[in-house]
Amino acid sequence: MSCARRTSIRTLLLVSSALVGGLFSGCQTPKPLPVEMRDSVATNQVRQDPDAVPTWVAEPLSWDKLQHIETWIATDGQNASREWRIEAELELNRGRAEFARRDLNALRAKGGEPDQTIATRLQTARVGFVAVMSDMNATPGQRRRAEESIKTCDGLLTETRRVNTTTQAVPMVARATWGARTPVLARLDKAEGPYRRITVHHSAEPNPVELDGSLRTSCEAVRQIQSAHMNGARTQYGDIGYHYVIDPYGRVFEARKLEWQGAHASGDHNQQNIGICMIGNFEKEKPSAAALEALEKTIEHLRAQHKIGRTELYLHSEFRDTECPGEHMASWVRRYRGVTDNSGKAQAGTVQASAPKKATASKSSANKATASKSSTPKTNAPKSGAKNSSGKPMPR
Repeated sequence: MSCARRTSIRTLLLVSSALVGGLFSGCQTPKPLPVEMRDSVATNQVRQDPDAVPTWVAEPLSWDKLQHIETWIATDGQNASREWRIEAELELNRGRAEFARRDLNALRAKGGEPDQTIATRLQTARVGFVAVMSDMNATPGQRRRAEESIKTCDGLLTETRRVNTTTQAVPMVARATWGARTPVLARLDKAEGPYRRITVHHSAEPNPVELDGSLRTSCEAVRQIQSAHMNGARTQYGDIGYHYVIDPYGRVFEARKLEWQGAHASGDHNQQNIGICMIGNFEKEKPSAAALEALEKTIEHLRAQHKIGRTELYLHSEFRDTECPGEHMASWVRRYRGVTDNSGKAQAGTVQASAPKKATASKSSANKATASKSSTPKTNAPKSGAKNSSGKPMPR
């Protein structure tokens, strides 16, 4: 790219940032996000050009704009320049932070308590800003704006400390951010009844993505898991089978929406069961401290939200004949729920006794086993709300 053309793009990035930057001026404490002076934008850009100006740039801040940006990241943004994709992440998370600030100010004006959703929104935005800071392709200006935004989020988060930290929601990497495929709804079952247990898995992919600590490679790893589930040789699930995925760096990825029953624990055991997958093979290695911390926070939040008992945390191997989630991960789960007995059979008996009754006249009766190779049993398993392999998978 020529110097003149790169200068033009950076000028456009400055213009788009100005649309959100000034909105933080209404907050006296903490320090607002910086407002930058920008030049005008040339209008003769070619839309097919990777450096063309996205249409969301000129939109005023609104929830519709944030949805537009999320959609753009997952579609047209895949062909855009890296500089524009980073700018999209900045705009998306600056918008989230701004709406959180507005809601917080409104609560303060009424003398109300900080809302838990405000802290969640700020934490999610902060994760996005940290990702920009660590992206080697980000421009100095983008890194500077991300750094200032992190400071603003941290300041706003100090005002939400009255929220009970044991039940506080965990910031998530949204589906649109990691590039999730559109789910095939015909292959999914609606979640029925309250969630009352959680099952832990590991990914143990045969050819895992080589992670380097960046959000980019972790997103690629989650997409690989989703593809394995949706394009399986024996079954084709309607979406990734887990509800959450956690990488070794402590990032929590939003996977299958909780409104849909999971496909991770085998058959009827998927009912009322939240699935969490840890990226890695924990037969061969130990999970990182960051991953375990994120797992514990996620479990604590889900338990508080759904009133799930501490002992209702299970290993995948307690539902079927598999090594998942690996002995290194299994020992942590046993310690968490206060069980030190290493006998998988003893625990499996407990699980069988507590399993919900098989639903009648429902496609849920065909539910579900994970498509991850690490979780493949030694015997054939029921299919997970998936069409036969003759059905064509949805394009990425």
